[in-house]
Amino acid sequence: FGESLTDELVLHGEKGSDHKDVPPIGLIHTAEGGTKIEQWLDNTTVYSCHDACMGENEWSNYFYEERVMAYVNMTIKGWLWYQGENNVVNNCILGNSIRQSGYACLMPKLIESWRSLWSVVP
Repeated sequence: FGESLTDELVLHGEKGSDHKDVPPIGLIHTAEGGTKIEQWLDNTTVYSCHDACMGENEWSNYFYEERVMAYVNMTIKGWLWYQGENNVVNNCILGNSIRQSGYACLMPKLIESWRSLWSVVP
């Protein structure tokens, strides 16, 4: 699915570039299959939610450091987050946003974090 999604985005970007009055669209592809949402957040944010699902042999927040922080000094006006995390295995708790637990707590925090990090206006 990831490859076809990327192809579709590229085609959309190419169609838009044919018109003078359409602002340019930059596409950044940072997808990685089989990851957990925790790996795309900083540790402080992860630990603010109860029942975060990080195992001992996880890559910690590698994707946060390498693929989120890489774009801190720019403004990203929108992004697509394809729901494909690996949180449904290993008895991870899907959680409850009101109780600040599990995935349901982490998803809004991911949005808040990325909005904050990617909001530098030139």
